[in-house]
Amino acid sequence: MRKYLGIVQNLQSKCYELEDRYVPRKKFGFTKKKLPKSDSHKQNSIDDHDGVGKVDSNKWDEKFFGFDSQNGKVLLLENDDLFQRDVALRNLKNCTIGLRGVMGTLHLTNLDNCVVLSGPVTSSVFVDKCTNCKIVAACQQLRMHTSNKCDIYLHVTSKGIVEDCSEIRTAPYNLNYDDLEKHFNMSSLDRNNNNWDCLDDFNWLAPDVPSPNWSILDAKDRVHDWKEWWSKVPS
Repeated sequence: MRKYLGIVQNLQSKCYELEDRYVPRKKFGFTKKKLPKSDSHKQNSIDDHDGVGKVDSNKWDEKFFGFDSQNGKVLLLENDDLFQRDVALRNLKNCTIGLRGVMGTLHLTNLDNCVVLSGPVTSSVFVDKCTNCKIVAACQQLRMHTSNKCDIYLHVTSKGIVEDCSEIRTAPYNLNYDDLEKHFNMSSLDRNNNNWDCLDDFNWLAPDVPSPNWSILDAKDRVHDWKEWWSKVPS
């Protein structure tokens, strides 16, 4: 069963990648999701100036669900909202985004100085036009385009791909939260297969010379505990 699930996920991922490449995108129009009263009450108790908390900016259209056009916020979603959905984070600046759940795909587009803490993604993570970000993600495939100065704490079961990128640094996935192991089991990702340090650079074809566009993040420069990041914005 796991074998066939992997085949389906791989085909789905390729379809999304081809669609992103060849189908013109319609204007990104979202509506806001109303929070339950309990969440609204929590939001009212948060200082409007500190930008910390679950905000009422959950958004979606026919295909994507996620966050768009936020600055200086902590944005959180749990598995009840995320499970096997195609999640999009777009046009975010100085934000921390916590995704505690299992997603079908994850799209990161035009993020600046953001921290993304992501649970397992059953197929692909797509990163495009992201700058100065820290991304913690587990997935089957990574596709990264036109991004620079990003640190990726990665669990990927195939070889990730970078293209038109620079100053990308990788480290092994080290996120931790209460239901993470359960979510890994639900995603069918192989915990024992991680190619975090094996990226293919489509702009660097010399097989015997390492790409200058990505490198392994030195252990002394890594974030070893993300606990405090669930509730603070990047400086």
